Order: sequence, then structure tokens, then C-alpha cells
Amino acid sequence: MPISLTEEQRQQMIEKGFCVIPEFFRGAELQAIVEGMESCRGGRGAHAVSETVRSLIDHERVLSLVVDNCGWNIEVREVIWSVAQPNPGTTDPERLSAGWHHDYEEEFMGVTHDGVMPLFDFKISFYLSDHTEPGHAATLVIPGSHLWTPQQRATWQQWVDPTDVVPIRVPAGSIMMWRSCLLHGVSPNVGDSVRKHLYVAYCPRWVRPTSPDASMLLDPAVLSAASPVRRQLLGGMGDLSHPLGDNAGESCRALRIMHLEVPSCCTAVAC
Repeated sequence: MPISLTEEQRQQMIEKGFCVIPEFFRGAELQAIVEGMESCRGGRGAHAVSETVRSLIDHERVLSLVVDNCGWNIEVREVIWSVAQPNPGTTDPERLSAGWHHDYEEEFMGVTHDGVMPLFDFKISFYLSDHTEPGHAATLVIPGSHLWTPQQRATWQQWVDPTDVVPIRVPAGSIMMWRSCLLHGVSPNVGDSVRKHLYVAYCPRWVRPTSPDASMLLDPAVLSAASPVRRQLLGGMGDLSHPLGDNAGESCRALRIMHLEVPSCCTAVAC
């Protein structure tokens, strides 16, 4: 399979830390995903109970982008299904406010490259409702903040200009690839419709899932019915007789063909 990431997208990931692909899913495919998520409860651990989510984490077009960014030796660390109900009356929906953060900064602080956070956590955001209107619980990011030094991360509130904030306003079916060490937050939903948004986080296989939700624990029935690639992505390691799991050869071969070389945006320590 050829490299899926374009040179422009690669540069955006390196320099800005995120890249948006509008209307990645359309028509009947998007409708099937939206309908499949209707029965999925919100919060963490959604992939353990939802076949729709499991079909997204190893969706060929999605997974090829993930592999192009961070290599083949990966698994899903966390899944969050976010449903934001309308909250009328809120003002300044895109202000710098509480809730701004770098994901898992404390966990990864000890392993940096010249103080810059490595690519330990790579996210795909699936926007399953319309996010084009201002204040519709938009994801807010500050481009380039994944390259900040520890001092910059600690003092950003003193010097970041609100005009640096980029709200992700996209139509339903869009996705965003991003580094979770970007400074980011979510605006209130001041619209009149429900905002639906799925986050899937991928990481190297030696990083353990961090969600406290018990449903993150793997269901043996799900693993036994899964393909080798899906089993790997769900964290299945078998009886640990092999460091890469019971079906390491098959899953590794399948994922390796998705990328031909380690991209420059993937640091050696992370892959």
C-alpha cells in the first residue's frame, strides 16, 4: 500500500502538530457510522463495547494515515466518545479558559527530546456532527504548541495571544490527525444541536492504556473473533510468550505494508 500522507499533510503535522481532512467520510458510509454510534454510551472505553468504533480504529484509510505518522508497532491507548448537549446562554465560546491542557504531560515528561514532548500519543478525531458554526463545542488548538519547551508549557497563560487559537470548524464526516501534546481545549456548545465527536488515541505497544474505565479491559470473546491487526490494536498480547503477542508475525506484516519508511515527523524514541 502506498504512503497515504501527502507531503503537505506531513509538513502540517511537523510544524503545526495537527492536520484536518474535511469530509473524510461521506454519504452512506458516514450515515452508517453515525447510526452505529447512537447506541454507544459516552466516555472512555467505547471501543470495548462498540463494533462501530472497532471498525473505525482499523479502518483501512484511517489506519494507513496513523501508520504513516507513527509506524506500525502500535495499539489503541484510549477511546473517548464525546456528546456535548446544547448549553445556551454561555458567552465567549472560544475564549482562553479553564480546560486548556496538554494530554498526559506528567506521564511523558521524563522522556523528552531537548525538552520537546515525543510522539507517544497520536490522535484521530472523528467529527460526526456538523462543527462549522462558531461555538458548537469546537476543538480549540494552538498550532505549534507541541514543540514548546517545558518553560513555555508552564507559562503559556502569561504570553499566548488569543488570536493564536484555532477553532476546528468542520462539516460532519471530517477527521483531524493531531499530536495530543498540543495545547488544546473544547469550547462550550452554545448552539442548538448536539455535538458528537469521537477521539481515538494510538500509541506504541509498550505504553499501557491509561483510562480508569473498567471497560477498557479486553473481552476475550472480542479478541478471539478479531483479525490479527485488530487484535494488536486492541492490545491483545496473548500469553506473553512472544514480546509482540501470539500472532505477531501476521499482524506485523499486515501493518508494515501500510508504510514504506518511518516518516520524519516520527521520533526514534517513539516508534
